[in-house]
Amino acid sequence: MTVKTVAEVLQVSTKTVLRRIASSELIAVRDGRLLRVRAADLDHYLATRRG
Repeated sequence: MTVKTVAEVLQVSTKTVLRRIASSELIAVRDGRLLRVRAADLDHYLATRRG
């Protein structure tokens, strides 16, 4: 998923997603110039965030 898609799913801005990636709260991989978040990593983030 792109950063924009993740932002839409989480209902936050793209800057917030980028901050969470920078702080290692959310795992992303670089695909050329783009950052991508795997669906499994987003699911893990959501599961750990909710407790």
